[in-house]
Amino acid sequence: GSLRTAYAVLEKTDAANSVNAGSVLSNLALSIHKQGRYKEAEPLYELAEPLVRRWNGERIEYAKVLTNSALLAYEMGNYASAVKQSQQALDVESKLQLAKNSIRARTMNNLALTLTELGRFSEAEALFLRAIPLQKGDRSDSGAGLAEVLNNFAVLERKIGRLDASREHSLQALAIVASSPGSEHPLRAVIWNNLGMVAFAQNDARQAAELYKKAADLWIRTGGASSPKYAATLSNIAELESKKGHHKRAQELYEKALQINEAALGRDHSEVASNLENVASQLFYQKKYEDAIALYRRGELIQEKALGPDHPEVAKTVRNLAVVYRSSNQIEASEDAYRNAIIKLEASAGSDSPLLSSWLREYAEVLRKEQRFAEAEQAEVRALGIKVRNTVRARVDSNPASSTGAAFEAR
Repeated sequence: GSLRTAYAVLEKTDAANSVNAGSVLSNLALSIHKQGRYKEAEPLYELAEPLVRRWNGERIEYAKVLTNSALLAYEMGNYASAVKQSQQALDVESKLQLAKNSIRARTMNNLALTLTELGRFSEAEALFLRAIPLQKGDRSDSGAGLAEVLNNFAVLERKIGRLDASREHSLQALAIVASSPGSEHPLRAVIWNNLGMVAFAQNDARQAAELYKKAADLWIRTGGASSPKYAATLSNIAELESKKGHHKRAQELYEKALQINEAALGRDHSEVASNLENVASQLFYQKKYEDAIALYRRGELIQEKALGPDHPEVAKTVRNLAVVYRSSNQIEASEDAYRNAIIKLEASAGSDSPLLSSWLREYAEVLRKEQRFAEAEQAEVRALGIKVRNTVRARVDSNPASSTGAAFEAR
């Protein structure tokens, strides 16, 4: 394209290190990034960042490169880098008199996305609540920016169990996008996907299926069938198939999502780990236990590297391994996995997590199979205590978080 041609000209004229080179590289990286070609965009951002800083100083052009690069790092699962670059961009922007509030709001949004993925929900929520009024106050914004921040906040709310609030914010985002030019805006698909997940969490499978189909069809029409966001919708459709008992069909859809994400994100991305676990869950339901164990183990290794060993998603993966071991009569391995999962969940979610109560009861069943009745009773007493405390808390909490009792803990 024209951006590639421009940089080729710069190279031929020995101007690759000039004031224009950083801008050309940055624009080229952003163009490729928007096409979902993440692995191609990454080295271009790395080249552009020092050039823009050298020729422009720590001004808005440099902050934009940092923000775009941080978003790419988030999408590729490089969360430590994403946090660092977003914070650098915020530091630069805080020193500038910005004419557009939406620039700072976008940086806050990107940092909040990463913190959400890392399970740092209170920090992420604080950033979203700062970003939304900034975005609303910028009259130069076409509306898409506000819609994106609102929907990302809605995703956070869904993850912490505020389902009605999540639905309301996604509907607000959808109304904004619907009033903007272009009915095929891909953000509509992203919003429909979250609304589908909210409907599913509220046990409305029919509504969820309709919303997922609308999202998937729009991705296909707009050329996004190789996008990780399309893969996410495929995974959600697969989850519906699994709930119907159509495990072979669900496995096929999960495997398609896995192929898309491996190509777009690389084999070591946390989303690839999620896909591996989804395939493993369907293998489990088909009693292909050893195949399921192999995929769960691979997913666990990827997650530990990307998210850290005590992240709640790692805990869920280890617990799922424990379930497979128990079902395949590998009782000692199941006990070890349950104990490990419980330790990890306590470290990440606290000692009163509703999930912890459920896992302790499962752990007690395994201990009984080993004739360790006293330890099993201790685990059950502890599980009951957690349940009672959460029940009391829910009665006085006007906005309680919800939890599910699925056979497998899904991402």
